[in-house]
Amino acid sequence: MTELAAFSREAARLGLAPDLDLVFVRDQLDRQGKETGIWVGLKANMAVEGQAWTAGIPGRDGENAPFDAVFVDRLRRAGCVLVPGLAMDEAAFGATGVNASHGRSANPLDNELVVGGSSGGSAAAVAAGLLPLALGSDTLGSVRIPAAYCGIMGLKPTAGLIGRSGVIPLSPSLDTVGILGTNPEELQGLLRIVAGFDPDDTASKPAPDGWSDAAKIHDLGDLRVGVPVPLDDVELEGPVREQFYGVKKALRNAGVEVVPVPMSGWSPSACRKAALLLVEAEGAVALSAYLDRPGGLSQPVASAMNYGRSLPSAKLVAALAEMKAASSACETALQFCDVLIMPTTPQHAFKYTETPPSNQADLTALANVSGLPAIAIPFESGDKTKPGSVQLIGPAWSDVTLLKLAGLLRHILP
Repeated sequence: MTELAAFSREAARLGLAPDLDLVFVRDQLDRQGKETGIWVGLKANMAVEGQAWTAGIPGRDGENAPFDAVFVDRLRRAGCVLVPGLAMDEAAFGATGVNASHGRSANPLDNELVVGGSSGGSAAAVAAGLLPLALGSDTLGSVRIPAAYCGIMGLKPTAGLIGRSGVIPLSPSLDTVGILGTNPEELQGLLRIVAGFDPDDTASKPAPDGWSDAAKIHDLGDLRVGVPVPLDDVELEGPVREQFYGVKKALRNAGVEVVPVPMSGWSPSACRKAALLLVEAEGAVALSAYLDRPGGLSQPVASAMNYGRSLPSAKLVAALAEMKAASSACETALQFCDVLIMPTTPQHAFKYTETPPSNQADLTALANVSGLPAIAIPFESGDKTKPGSVQLIGPAWSDVTLLKLAGLLRHILP
């Protein structure tokens, strides 16, 4: 872990921590007497008592959290050094790391490229080597997209595994607390710390006994991987398509059974659009206090939330039906394979001056609407500024298995 002064300088240069209180971090180190605790970054929408709790929302500037989120309390008890206030897209609505009121986060691989979002500050801090681990929130891919753009791992856990009380909501139906890092063993250790039932989160679920004990897959030769047929309908960048072909070849060479899996009911673009409608509708409710306050939200975010507020009920019902069909297709597909595999994003990171592609979340949204765990795994692409990334989706509560597979796959991926 970097020295605190060096962390401060680099975080400021990359715009990763506009709300960070260095005195708070230093006090934690002083109380411990030495730097023995694991440093864990926290997205700015996560409550750390006495610390800025803005979620990148202009109308929350100056607000501090009156309590710790449940998972933050668990981190404290485990002796972790908390680094709160990491940069994010406003209200967690976005996938670039550009915040109209708080500035933008720069990708440490290339400062001209977007870091991804909405957990961009968390991903960039890990990718820059400033933190070994960080937490983010994932609504349509907000942990996995920045993980892909920054060349690190990002896990979106099974819905309900990590409680969300103390996280400023955007879409309660889809929001999930996720983790970012570079080492699957460290990610697994962090997951065991923060997971657990949260009585203040109505969507929290008690995990089944033994969920964290051992992975179900121990050898790649035992693995059956499904490639969703609807991938053929997704507009992938040429390099991403070529890299994914290389991934499938590497898997087969390692003895993995790779099979096409029909997924009637999942249209990637239609599912993402339907989920976005739900995010806008739920976001209009969750953010109503700022939506109704002049200057509470930036114009683009306010416009999206106002659109969600005015959605006709028939359109929202149709969106929910589209999401349900996609979720059922995903669960059915996993009856015929151990995991699903696909690129994490249809494109690599792009310049922050460019118009964001509309399909960034075409492949990540599926895990959110189905509530299933998914992990983004990086690999070499030939361009160090634009690493490759592949995503695995597994059955409910297979989080540890996905992390085990991430450790195995990183040795064979191109």
